[in-house]
Amino acid sequence: MRSAFVATLLFITCAGFAGKKDLRSPQKFRLERSYAIKNKSATEALAMRVFIPDVISYQNARVLQSEYSIQPMEKKTLPNGTEQLTFDLELAPAEEKNIHLQWHIELRGFNATAAPGAAELSGADRERYLKPGKYFESDNAEIAKKTGDIVAGQPNDLQKARAIFEFVRAHVAYERFGADIKGALYALKNRKGDCTEYAALIVAMSRAAGIPARLNGVMNLQNDNGSAGTDNHNHAEVYLADYGWVPAEATFKILEFGEMHNAEIIVRRGLWTDTGTGWVSWSIPKKSDKIKEIKLLGHRWQKLD
Repeated sequence: MRSAFVATLLFITCAGFAGKKDLRSPQKFRLERSYAIKNKSATEALAMRVFIPDVISYQNARVLQSEYSIQPMEKKTLPNGTEQLTFDLELAPAEEKNIHLQWHIELRGFNATAAPGAAELSGADRERYLKPGKYFESDNAEIAKKTGDIVAGQPNDLQKARAIFEFVRAHVAYERFGADIKGALYALKNRKGDCTEYAALIVAMSRAAGIPARLNGVMNLQNDNGSAGTDNHNHAEVYLADYGWVPAEATFKILEFGEMHNAEIIVRRGLWTDTGTGWVSWSIPKKSDKIKEIKLLGHRWQKLD
């Protein structure tokens, strides 16, 4: 998932909050994402339908303004809450078009457990977020046993989830792995990992405890040069009936269960669990597949006054 460049950002961002005092006050940013779509044929025209996830108000983030260089044909909300933009493109032979998306956003410190409120999760989503997966080995005997020990005696899902969070935060030491994703079982056995392993272990243990959980792609807009090839951070969310989706941001040791800070934004939900969580997908006639070229040109952001 992560390039070496993004892995370097992960090390900087995941380790960069010691000594930061104000993680709650609202901050405004401009966030940009760009794609290049090219027709590689010198003779054939190309028609393509492109699907791109939008950035929307969620958890600690409020979108103040959205701008698209090409207007989407449709906006559709997916089951996991992602809003998907649909673009219909007609490209002449050898033509290239760029789609540039820009958002003005306000980020603030946030704690999802501060105000209880009933929240529903569909049966299909509950099943989806309880299943074991490639990096979430919740059916592994060692993970199941350790989880049982951690949650024993906890009176409800909130306390179970918090106990799992506290265990992972204390158990795993940060080590940068770059593009190599190790997953939950590795993190439990070896007691090390980067933000992906912290999140994967929380997801696996939560699922083993019967608590729906997912791993998200996050942009951390602090302590780097204002650009990244893709999302530069991962964290976990757990579902609690009295609160809805609750962040479990264990990599940053100064954040408590349920908290997010004022320089991070969730941009992809349910990685490796949901379908359609990539940055871009498309529909195209099979005969034209070899002449299409789609590139994510990356992200840029700037803090606004």
